[in-house]
Amino acid sequence: MKNPKEQYRNALRFQIKKNGTDVKSLAEKVGCTSRHIQGFLSEKEKKGIGANLGQAIAEHYQMSYSEMLDLGMWILAGKDPEEFKAQRISTHKIGRTITPTSRLMEGGGSSRRGTMEKEPSKSQLVAMTIDVLESMTIHATALASNIQIFYNALKDEEEMEDMCNKIMTMQNNIDHLTEIVSKNDKLTLNPT
Repeated sequence: MKNPKEQYRNALRFQIKKNGTDVKSLAEKVGCTSRHIQGFLSEKEKKGIGANLGQAIAEHYQMSYSEMLDLGMWILAGKDPEEFKAQRISTHKIGRTITPTSRLMEGGGSSRRGTMEKEPSKSQLVAMTIDVLESMTIHATALASNIQIFYNALKDEEEMEDMCNKIMTMQNNIDHLTEIVSKNDKLTLNPT
């Protein structure tokens, strides 16, 4: 599986080229700096675009975040990006993300934090997780710890279920042996 950042980067490059987008005007429309977008487009940049900004950019091109990821995967697979829409390979649809620009227009203040009306897809969650983990912030450390804790809990649950199944099997065997012993005792006491 390709890196979601690489997928999105390739999709964004294509959209910018195809639509003749000026990075500065794109940045203004989605509520970030042109330097942020230029940095993301650079192969050397380690920082991600971020889920909310990624969704805002995707919406600018009348796509969803996951469709941008799908387009990037399409491009990385060596397929003609012009044929992408005709193929309709993306089945992921999410609700509108409230971007900083739309929040201002709706009178909601200038917070950069956005909310999604519907649950994000798994590919979006993975992309968001990667962005946070690569952010080199306290959030990355906290998320890494939580992932490890949840992973260990999942493995513990699997082991616990396995142990419960073994205990149930042992209990069934004990019940069966008790029944056999009880029948043998009855036969010895009543040898009819």
